[in-house]
Amino acid sequence: MIPSGMVESSWSPRITSDSVVLLNEICIVSGAKVVFNTTHSILLKNVPNIEHAIVTSGLDPNHLHPTDPKTRYPEIIDRRAAVEEWLNRHPETSMWIALDDEPFTTEHNLVLINGRRGLQHKHFLPAIRLLGLTMEDE
Repeated sequence: MIPSGMVESSWSPRITSDSVVLLNEICIVSGAKVVFNTTHSILLKNVPNIEHAIVTSGLDPNHLHPTDPKTRYPEIIDRRAAVEEWLNRHPETSMWIALDDEPFTTEHNLVLINGRRGLQHKHFLPAIRLLGLTMEDE
């Protein structure tokens, strides 16, 4: 989501509008909710939290998970273990995908993003396919 060049020296994430538009669309089409599994979940003085930063950048706040929008990463050091711990707390979640620049999970639920470019249009179809959807004009 957050291209590496978009993190300011203060560690404040600047999220591109293209990435947010695509994430909104993925959520609209699939009904998915956003949960963060990122070091940007760390609360730092004078740095907006990741939920505020992405909503300010244009994400519909209804697309955030309503009660628990972050895993416990990096408190739980292993990123996959942090996802598994979150899923154990939310057994109602039957399907998930990761939009990430780190291959911390298997291909069956990962859309690998270039860390320098962030979420792009080419990631939209792979994301919705992993969520079990197809587009009518394919």
